Amino acid sequence: MFDFDRRLEIWQTLSRHKLRTTLTAFCVSWGIFMLIVMLGVGKGVERGVMSMYGNVSTNSVWVHGGKTLMPFRGLLPGREIKLDLEDIALLAKLQGVDLVAPMKMLSGNYTMLYERKSGSFPIYGINADFGRIEKLSLIKGRQLNELDNMEARKVTVIGARIAEVLFGEKINPLGETILVGGVPFTVIGVYKKALGEQQPSRFFIPLKTLQSAFDPDLKLTQIVLTVAKGYTWLSIKPEAAKLLARRHAFDVRDSAVFEGYDISDEVGKLQSLLDGIGWFVWGHCWRGVSG
Repeated sequence: MFDFDRRLEIWQTLSRHKLRTTLTAFCVSWGIFMLIVMLGVGKGVERGVMSMYGNVSTNSVWVHGGKTLMPFRGLLPGREIKLDLEDIALLAKLQGVDLVAPMKMLSGNYTMLYERKSGSFPIYGINADFGRIEKLSLIKGRQLNELDNMEARKVTVIGARIAEVLFGEKINPLGETILVGGVPFTVIGVYKKALGEQQPSRFFIPLKTLQSAFDPDLKLTQIVLTVAKGYTWLSIKPEAAKLLARRHAFDVRDSAVFEGYDISDEVGKLQSLLDGIGWFVWGHCWRGVSG
């Protein structure tokens, strides 16, 4: 029921203390405004940070070899262990492993020519499974597929920075030919984003093409795998380390040899940090408003 006398008393009290009323209203409004702003900033930061992993499978692990720190059966420490294509077959048999894909980066940058324009960019050899794990954000064209690799086709998916340097804004790169060390590559796709890259400037080609045209060595820069649902990399890693240690002759306890960058673990840590920041913002702003 409407209590006229109570409302009149409140109004008279507010009227007698205009300055206090104004300041109180301002503080409450300012607190609510800051809460909205800080929550908005927090969400923006969260989207920005999580977008770093938006184009890669969050259940992926990026594995590479290293140098031994421990002696093993008469072999001295300091040996460099590099993974190869046969290791992919081993890892693919592990329970809990879904996709396994190779990646090889040629050492140094190679000069690429299109008519009178040139640029120097890194070359990566991959296969179709790699494209399924790291989902390149394509601007146009298509990804590399199984036939591209099986037939060692001279095709490439290039970063937007390469397209900008070699073709500019007027020429559509798709179907055009880029010369790399005298070897012609047809552009089939242009991407705008890849994991760990500030500018899209990688030159992706089929792994078999890389081996036949530039480097026949079967050693890989990295092996990328995805962990099946219900498993974690921590549960799979011990058995993976045993298989690789047996094949490459190193002590399974030698942690420096076999390293894996677990995307799911990194995403989990980031999410926990962002959640903590969010709760801090809520608590801080609530105290400001209530105080």
